[in-house]
Amino acid sequence: MAELTEREQKDLRIILVHIFGQEANTWKMNMGTLSATGKMLAASKTCSKAIDVTPRPAGFMPDLSYLRRQLRDMARRAMNHEGIYEACQYGGAYNWKQTIYLASEGMYP
Repeated sequence: MAELTEREQKDLRIILVHIFGQEANTWKMNMGTLSATGKMLAASKTCSKAIDVTPRPAGFMPDLSYLRRQLRDMARRAMNHEGIYEACQYGGAYNWKQTIYLASEGMYP
């Protein structure tokens, strides 16, 4: 597969700086970096989908009646949520930072 164009490199850098901070400005943007970033974003989306179907905190130990009352909101969030929760984004960034850095150095399959 062809290397990234200058525009693609710039766009990928903008995304990674947004997620990881200015440190990502020093990383090389290549196909490995793009691949690892895609996998990180997919994992974040999976995490967000899981949060969509999780009942919100009740402030007490939830029982079945509470869960039943939460079902409608859980289903609505699952059907309408398009974004990624910050907890998933930052958790993904924490878990993937080293992998993406190594990919930028050419050490990613």
